[in-house]
Amino acid sequence: MSGTNMDLYFERPCQVIDFLPSQVPPEDGDRFFAVERLYLSGKRCRELRERFADVILKLYCYDRLTVYENGEETGAADPAPGGLSDSIIRARKDLAFHLPGQDALITLGRDDTHMTVYGASEQLLCRIRLLAASNGLFVWQPQGQ
Repeated sequence: MSGTNMDLYFERPCQVIDFLPSQVPPEDGDRFFAVERLYLSGKRCRELRERFADVILKLYCYDRLTVYENGEETGAADPAPGGLSDSIIRARKDLAFHLPGQDALITLGRDDTHMTVYGASEQLLCRIRLLAASNGLFVWQPQGQ
């Protein structure tokens, strides 16, 4: 990661942006994974990715960001909004969005139904919570954090 060591962010506290309001208990994992598979296919997947794209695009109004695909910088520092949206909706690769002005990182795995925010300040988390809620998403802290 050019100029940014992503691994350092993964050691920081994180929050999850999700379609569920809280972490699913381990004993309910089978049902969760069945539902997750449904949300990762067809129309539901596209709709969920569009909601994630809306959150990122709205954050982009406030902060510069750099996009990474599979850990490699795409060269898209301050990318065009249309291209940014398309990369999230298509999500054929693992994506990371570095917000250097906030010293935070947001990740979206190509096979995930959530995004993870690392190292966000309380001010940034407040903004993310508002944007997520406006898109029918929830922000919660994983157990053990």
